[in-house]
Amino acid sequence: DLAGGNDTANNALVVRGEQVFVAGVSQIGPEDPDDPDAIEPDTDMVVLAWDQETGDLQWQKQFDLEQNDVGSDSPMDIAADDSHVYIAAEGVTAGGYTDAVFLALDQETGDLRWQQQFDLEQDDTGDDDGRAVVVKHDRVMVSWRGQTSRGDRDTVVMILKTSTGGILWQNQFDLNMGDDSLDLLVVDDERIYVGGESATGPEDPDPAAIQPDTDA
Repeated sequence: DLAGGNDTANNALVVRGEQVFVAGVSQIGPEDPDDPDAIEPDTDMVVLAWDQETGDLQWQKQFDLEQNDVGSDSPMDIAADDSHVYIAAEGVTAGGYTDAVFLALDQETGDLRWQQQFDLEQDDTGDDDGRAVVVKHDRVMVSWRGQTSRGDRDTVVMILKTSTGGILWQNQFDLNMGDDSLDLLVVDDERIYVGGESATGPEDPDPAAIQPDTDA
């Protein structure tokens, strides 16, 4: 219990060597038990490391993108190599939107080694979120979803340097002019395989309208 509120693991767990790493969210403060209509506290992203044999907590780190205790940040995926832990996440910006965020933490201490933040339109609007991260061949492979100026979502796949997070290459996918969410990354010795779903057409802005189906 980090701050008196609800703490939740986001199904983001990885075992590497003798350590277990878990990513989740922690409410910044407790809920008001006397007011069921009160707004729930915002959440910060939290990453913890335990000793695999003893269960002893080795370190825990809490992250707030804007460092202002406003907005909820959430991890989506986690990976690790021999020296670092990598997190794919979304973070709330000062404008109230979300950006895709990728972090590299020192495996022994949890200290932040690098952070990359992405906004598809680079205009501080729209909601973008990190979806998947895989580390292999001394490269960090990530996918994230970004909101376009049309209002739909495209998926971006990138290769980042493990040492700095610098971009080696990137591809953007818009399959059917609808929302694309390519979250599954599988990597072998030569290729990256990306899977997910794509809307068969653009969404209707009318919330009562029937929305397009999705294809795998």
